[in-house]
Order: sequence, then structure tokens, then C-alpha cells
Amino acid sequence: MFDFFNFSGMTLFMLLSPFILIVIMMAILIGQLSHHLRQQKTIIQQQQELIRLTIKSMNRRDNDDRR
Repeated sequence: MFDFFNFSGMTLFMLLSPFILIVIMMAILIGQLSHHLRQQKTIIQQQQELIRLTIKSMNRRDNDDRR
């Protein structure tokens, strides 16, 4: 089939290698973005827990002051 186009295996590889490289780079980028997204999600959960505990502590302090 490749003889019809006068392409050797090496020529075909050289033509496809930029596209293969782009696919590999996109996969790496997607992996990095998903890792960053998981980190951000964890940070947001920790901040929400800190806010919840702070409000809980403030409510207890207010209740203790009223007594």
C-alpha cells in the first residue's frame, strides 16, 4: 500500500512524529491539569472545614459569654 505513494516506513514515521509528539504533550498537559485540579479541590475542602470550625468556635464563645 505504501509503495503506491512511494512512502517508506521511516518516511511515514517522520510525517506522523509531530502529531504523535502533540498527542503525548497533550496527555502530559491533561495529567498536570487534573493533578492541579485535585490539589485545588483539597485546598477548598480544607478552607471550608476551617471556616466551619471557626464559626463553631465563635458560636461557643458567644454562648459562654452570655452565661
